[in-house]
Amino acid sequence: MTETSVLDLRHTDCPMTFVRVRLALDALAPGATLTVRIKDTPANEPFFNGLKTLGHTVLARAPIGGAGLDVVIRHAG
Repeated sequence: MTETSVLDLRHTDCPMTFVRVRLALDALAPGATLTVRIKDTPANEPFFNGLKTLGHTVLARAPIGGAGLDVVIRHAG
């Protein structure tokens, strides 16, 4: 994956959303960014908590059409 990668997981539910994002982030160099498209639901709060626990930084959360959310994450490191 490159720093400009977009991972569309709007059709995936937590906890698999978190698992797939974690695998994608593990493939990136420290400091690289990844944009993830997820469902904009309260059920995804564990997703954000998990990222924080692993030391990753959420740089932005922006709503997109169709009840989705673009999340820009910087890999810890």
